[in-house]
Amino acid sequence: MKKTLIFLVSFIVLFGTAKTSFAESDTLKRLKKQGYATVAVANEPPYSDIKTDGYVTGAAPDVARAVLNILGVEDLKAEVIMYGAMIPALQARRVDMATSGLYIK
Repeated sequence: MKKTLIFLVSFIVLFGTAKTSFAESDTLKRLKKQGYATVAVANEPPYSDIKTDGYVTGAAPDVARAVLNILGVEDLKAEVIMYGAMIPALQARRVDMATSGLYIK
């Protein structure tokens, strides 16, 4: 986890400070206009945790929020979705991204 976090922070610093122009997709334009991205999370602290007021925190959403801010998207809204339903939710466009680690042990 430490290596992953260091990589993600390095990625954010590298692309956050670079004077690089990125082509915007229609999805990114839509997210900027609406001001948030809908994110699939699994409610499993410390990786992701949804507070009683609906605010999502944790390692994965915090990194996603930082990347989205760099891209010009102000915030994110979380939807708790079981792991097995995350990819179908992405494919059906019910969510814009998934922050949970999707891998096979």
